[in-house]
Amino acid sequence: MQPWGDAYLPVYMAYFGLCFLLAVAMEKMYHWLTRVRTDGEWAVPTAGVFWLLLLSLNFRNNWLVARAMNEAVWSPRVLVEEALARGLLTGVAPSGVLLVNGNEPWDNAAEYVGQTGIRFPVYQMNQTRDLTPIFQTAGGLCAPVMNQQVCDFAPDIPVYTIQIRHLTAGTGAVLLARVQRAYQANGAIQGLVTNDVTTFFRFPDSAQRLTAAVSGRSVLQKSGSNAFRLSRELQTIKEGREWKLVSLRGATAFDALSLRGEITAEGKVSAISVPKSREAFELHTAGAELLHTGYQSGDLGNGAEFPSINFESEMSIEVLVVPGDSQGANAEIISNHWSDSTGLAIEGVNAPANQYAAVFGTGKGWMQIGNFALLSGRRNYISLQVKDREARLYVNGDAVSKKVLPEAIAQSRHPVLIGNWKGHDRSFNGWIEEVLISKNTKPEETILKDTRRLLGESRKLLLLNGIGPSLLHKSLDPQGAQFLALPNTLQLPESFTLELIVHPANTQVQYATIISNHPGKGGFQGFTVEQVDKRTNYYSLAFGNGKAWMPVGEFSISPGSTHYLAITKDKRQVSLYLDGRRVAEKALAADLSASDYPLTIGNWVMRNRPFNGVIQEVRIKPGVASAKSIADEAGALQRASSH
Repeated sequence: MQPWGDAYLPVYMAYFGLCFLLAVAMEKMYHWLTRVRTDGEWAVPTAGVFWLLLLSLNFRNNWLVARAMNEAVWSPRVLVEEALARGLLTGVAPSGVLLVNGNEPWDNAAEYVGQTGIRFPVYQMNQTRDLTPIFQTAGGLCAPVMNQQVCDFAPDIPVYTIQIRHLTAGTGAVLLARVQRAYQANGAIQGLVTNDVTTFFRFPDSAQRLTAAVSGRSVLQKSGSNAFRLSRELQTIKEGREWKLVSLRGATAFDALSLRGEITAEGKVSAISVPKSREAFELHTAGAELLHTGYQSGDLGNGAEFPSINFESEMSIEVLVVPGDSQGANAEIISNHWSDSTGLAIEGVNAPANQYAAVFGTGKGWMQIGNFALLSGRRNYISLQVKDREARLYVNGDAVSKKVLPEAIAQSRHPVLIGNWKGHDRSFNGWIEEVLISKNTKPEETILKDTRRLLGESRKLLLLNGIGPSLLHKSLDPQGAQFLALPNTLQLPESFTLELIVHPANTQVQYATIISNHPGKGGFQGFTVEQVDKRTNYYSLAFGNGKAWMPVGEFSISPGSTHYLAITKDKRQVSLYLDGRRVAEKALAADLSASDYPLTIGNWVMRNRPFNGVIQEVRIKPGVASAKSIADEAGALQRASSH
């Protein structure tokens, strides 16, 4: 914001100078009136009122001029400077070409070097010039097409455009788009194409219930509307109380110059849930049904409510559910509890997303049955069996917990809610396909058969070893590489085990990244598993200490084959395993420097180092797996993949 200082000196001079001239004129008028007429005293207060009116009018005019100046020039500049300070250009190489609109006098190279300390090549698009030599020097392939000059840029060529979308008072969005293709005609930029956008949003102070979205036009579509508006697809990189840095990578190409950052109030989203017919039910009862319901698709909004039921001493509780990528605090799958600590709750824990707990109430407190993770975007099967105070919890066929309840389950008089709880502020994000509560219980063999029937081949090659909660367990797209940014609320503990199932393709881009949470060159925080420079499918594992990288080891993986990768960290002791065999082991010279950036899979945070192939699954568990358990896991995966 422009300070009320030297830059406003001309305004001050005009303001106070006019006041001074008015005061002098009034003094002269007073002396003249008192000399000419004895009754001229009436003119003095009249002149005083007139002077005050002019003074107020002049002050208001100057204030409006200053406010308009701030809104037109200085507030957008504040927005851009905060975006740069929050890391909008993190990972952009110093040689990266920045194409800016240049409509503001400060939107030039000096502004960006002043804020980042890096002298980027900055070109203002409002100046008519042929940038073809610049694009070719950067590595672009340029050729004339019809009456235009078209330049294409590979993913590793750093050409970007910055679009400023200021709203008011320093709020709005700044969008950084990596350019795939540039169109020029008559020595000027006519269009820029992208599918990779990083956006900084600045919200109003103390803003509540606002949502951010990126909108614009798609290009190269053959039919239909090419307008788009995306909100849920935005992946958060970093965020604070009133700002957010997000990324968006689309399956199609965007018109980079059409992009807008929208900040709008959250509206009520309709939730139309079509119940399943009984003929479509897939869960099989163990005895007389107490509750059996399901839905064809869609979120349940405020939840589906059913009358209260009495729990039996022997009963089966089963759920088919497809969670979304993100969940609110304590998101409820099924619940009939309230503040009186009665009944049942299968609900999310506060962090990270899609980690859940099953509990029963005693009337005075809660009895924990077990914690577990669900895979987002795919079907999960939960089975909770209770008989004579023994509770058994299975998730996707895995025995998560077997526990003897210390007390009897307190009956709840509250209604059963699916997808929420009685307070209606813990909604579940996802699709609850089916819920079955029945008398009697199922043996473990029946649950395993049901798992195969309900999940089918989606169980193949899952990491099965070990019992206990995971920090993360996620199955990814089996059809191809996928960028996944995990919530930055997921903090890696001092000791952990990280496992991946990867299937690389024959070719990779430079520094192709399997998994990473480091902020970029010079950051030296977090860790990375990325391809060694110019050696296809030859990777390295390194941890940052805040000042330099601490390499652990290197390994090669064969394209066209499935590999099991495991990393264990026990304080400073790190081991790297490939297909059950330890390929590197090292004691880190210094502590790992924690990263504020989210863990990303299949790419890194700036999305210009994509892994080409399939990352089928990732799991992160607290504690350190033994070399034997990792070897056993590798053997089980190899046997499963051969069937």
